[in-house]
Amino acid sequence: MKKCRVKKATAFVFLMCSMLAVLSGCQNIRMFFKGFEENFKGLEMSIQTYDEQSQLVDQVVGKSVKIERDETFDIQEGENEKKGDVIQITIGKH
Repeated sequence: MKKCRVKKATAFVFLMCSMLAVLSGCQNIRMFFKGFEENFKGLEMSIQTYDEQSQLVDQVVGKSVKIERDETFDIQEGENEKKGDVIQITIGKH
C-alpha cells in the first residue's frame, strides 16, 4: 500500500514538473514570435507628453517608434559629462 502511494506521489510530482516545463516553454515561444513580429513589422505604440501640471500636451500613435536623446542640444558640463533634455522621436510607417 505504501508503494502505491509513493508511485502516485512520484507520478503527480512528475506530472506537475512536466506541466510547468510545457507552460514555460509556451511563454518562451510566444515571446520569440512577439520579438519576431516587433522586428519584422513593428509594434503599434502610443506616446503621450504632459506638462508640469500633468495636462496632456500631445499624443502620437504609430509603428516602429524610436526614442533617443538628441545630442545636438547637449550642454557640456565638465570634461566628459554631457547633459541634455531634448529627445528625438522617430515614427516609421511600418
